[in-house]
Amino acid sequence: MLAVCESRAAARAGEPAAARRALDDVWAHLWTGQPLPGTVPVSEGLARAQTAAILSTLADPAAEEHARSAIAVYTQTKQAGMLGGSYNALARSYLRRPEPEPESAAAAARAALAAAP
Repeated sequence: MLAVCESRAAARAGEPAAARRALDDVWAHLWTGQPLPGTVPVSEGLARAQTAAILSTLADPAAEEHARSAIAVYTQTKQAGMLGGSYNALARSYLRRPEPEPESAAAAARAALAAAP
């Protein structure tokens, strides 16, 4: 989870190379075991959601694919917090396209609000 935080911070600070290095670390250390007390292991679903958020901050077109994958995972598991965040990342990816799609972004933002319990 520290690598997720490091990557998000680097993306927000305008340091894409550092953000991508930390993302590589996230994906190299996915947790596939049972939940552990006191830790926040990063599963593939969480990695996809965070990758979508980070790449959308970097205006990377791959953010859209990760957001859609995370939405599929969290729609099935009904984890509203991650679902809402994934829709937000999708909305940002629509706005950061070479030709922005504000209507699609607004629809994704509405879906994020609807995901909240």
